[in-house]
Amino acid sequence: HMFRVSDVTTASAHRMHEARVSFRWDGETDTPNSTAPQVQVAGAFTGGGASIGAQRLRDFQIEADDDAILTTKNHTLKAGVQFLLNDDHQRLTSNFNGTYIFGSLQDYLAGKPTAVTNVAGTPDGQCTTVRGALIVQDDWKLQHGVQVSMGLRYFLQNNPDVFNSITPRLGVLWSPTKKGTWTLHAHAGMFSGQYNPGTYAEMLREDGVHRVTSTVYNPVYGDPFLGATPIHSLRVFAPHITNLTWAAENIGGTRSLPRGFNVSADFYVGRIWNYTRSNNINAPLNGNPFGPRPGAANVNILQMQNSGQGRVDAEFFGIEQHSLKHVQFFMGAVRVNLIDDTDDNEFFTPQNAYSNAGEFAHRTGQNQWNFFGNATLKLPEKIELSANMNGGEEGRYNITTGFDNNGDGK
Repeated sequence: HMFRVSDVTTASAHRMHEARVSFRWDGETDTPNSTAPQVQVAGAFTGGGASIGAQRLRDFQIEADDDAILTTKNHTLKAGVQFLLNDDHQRLTSNFNGTYIFGSLQDYLAGKPTAVTNVAGTPDGQCTTVRGALIVQDDWKLQHGVQVSMGLRYFLQNNPDVFNSITPRLGVLWSPTKKGTWTLHAHAGMFSGQYNPGTYAEMLREDGVHRVTSTVYNPVYGDPFLGATPIHSLRVFAPHITNLTWAAENIGGTRSLPRGFNVSADFYVGRIWNYTRSNNINAPLNGNPFGPRPGAANVNILQMQNSGQGRVDAEFFGIEQHSLKHVQFFMGAVRVNLIDDTDDNEFFTPQNAYSNAGEFAHRTGQNQWNFFGNATLKLPEKIELSANMNGGEEGRYNITTGFDNNGDGK
């Protein structure tokens, strides 16, 4: 359910103010057909019960925004503030029924699981996230067809506490010809992500206090804790965790051609740092789950930290036709080459807790080339036909062996 109220005030031809507030509340209740343990067989199938278990989610959100715009002869000044409160009540039942992991179909047929994991404790959790944000921006028209855009964005939040999200941005637009047949532009800026309530809820689900995650290696199928020594796992935030941050720059332009055609091209480069991933800071030193560790024995401490890095370059090409009487269309293509060591997942763990060798790769599901387009055809009797096209090459994927070769729980 959602309820919104907005007020737009135009004080004069040069001043405008807009205030908005919204309330949203929703809920979800899931009852699985089976609460039996889940069965994962590497390279074959996933079966058994539903891993989420019986769950109930309740969410209430308040968002308030206040923006002002002031225009002068050569400037358009914008400023705004935002407040967001998100209150979640969740029954975090994921993996309470347990999961058996088999390294191969042969192991499954022989009834010899590689490991079993489960979560025990109270499933009920609550999380209240508060965010505040500020934006200021100036679009400045200079002489000779030059326009400069300068801006600054800042936001802070709790759960986790983040205060470092200051992101400046700068853009330049230039039309070297009076008719505007050429338009050239360049942009540079910093960007920051946000930790959403779902991320914090997952940290609560494996906090090691109210909910305890256990792993048993080579268990007895049907009675996994019989004579076993469980390895416990918990998730924590790194001290003084900061926000995920990246920077991007681009240069490009648009050329107007005869008969209403436009062509455009852009080149982008980017750098990712402070990106979030999880590393086991108490992983075994010798690759044996029961071997020596830096800290407590038989405990995996999955620390969410800002150790992720990455880089990206991309090219965009497009052509547009907007002046024909009966047909208008746009077609474009973009190539994205993004390499990082996080797989765009805060809970992604390196293969080896003590080495980053082999971690940099394309993200799961990422396809390097994408193609898209749309067209509109006007027929007699005011009939219009439209079509959209999207396509791309096959995406990347991870290869999972089904074995925990270094005993770090992942």
